[in-house]
Amino acid sequence: MSQGLIPVALLGSDGFDVRDVDVETLAFGRGGVVPFHQKGGHSKDVDRGGWKDLVSHYGTDAIETPAGSSGGP
Repeated sequence: MSQGLIPVALLGSDGFDVRDVDVETLAFGRGGVVPFHQKGGHSKDVDRGGWKDLVSHYGTDAIETPAGSSGGP
């Protein structure tokens, strides 16, 4: 199994400021995996929409994949 990280972004907008997100509540996947980095994430405009987005990373070895799935696209 891969020991990489999966980046996940919450996209900000004029109606959603990612600075309002409590990073301690972030979880990913069916198992509710917490972010890999202790700070939970960082701000970056990943979609070039003009607003800051919140990027967090999750360990691939901790994420459950459905039975029969390769975990890939």
